[in-house]
Amino acid sequence: MHSSLLAEYGILETKGSVSLRPLAAEEGDWRGSAMPLLVESAERILNVLVALPHGPLKFSHAVPGLVETSNNVAAVTTDGPVANGGECVRVLCSSRSSVGEAMAGVREKLSAIGGMMGKGKVEFSPAYPGWRPNISSKVLELTKAALAAQLTAEGSTEPPQVLAVHAGLECGLIGEKCAAAYGGGLAAELDMISFGPTIRGAHSPDEAVEISTVPKFYRLTKAVLAELAAARA
Repeated sequence: MHSSLLAEYGILETKGSVSLRPLAAEEGDWRGSAMPLLVESAERILNVLVALPHGPLKFSHAVPGLVETSNNVAAVTTDGPVANGGECVRVLCSSRSSVGEAMAGVREKLSAIGGMMGKGKVEFSPAYPGWRPNISSKVLELTKAALAAQLTAEGSTEPPQVLAVHAGLECGLIGEKCAAAYGGGLAAELDMISFGPTIRGAHSPDEAVEISTVPKFYRLTKAVLAELAAARA
């Protein structure tokens, strides 16, 4: 096993290693908490794990190199004995897509693979709405022009960069609610962009903002709002 993994991942994971050892007596008696799986059950679970998609599933057609849809086989846990005296093995997956239809497709695939468990069942939590890139966004072009002017005034020659990330943003949730309120469909989609100051350690106890980056984005926000107001006048 070690040599196989080393051949596949050794260039990237230079310090990776795998070792198997018997449980020492002083570490506790495994038989007191969990019995080993039956051969048939173990094979069925391993087959499901091998069949589950893991990693990028599709790349964006709008933004080269951007992952559009993915699935992460995140965790495998064994619960305590269930009603029939057996063990319950849970496989947790995290799926993500900027396209709602693609997310539905991934869930259908996971449900079909989960059916291989025989007596198992597949449960889904509510999906986080996707936010597909809009390279023709008028708000994006307006913001790029405002930022370019701001950078030039600051003496910078660097052009504004537009990036897309494979992550969940509030824009997806806001866009879904607004589209539903206006009858749905592409015509109801909001023209949105996301920008802001530099944040470190987002969504963690160590989350912090670089205060020095706040004023420039405050000025940019005012400039963009002024341009939008002028366009509607």
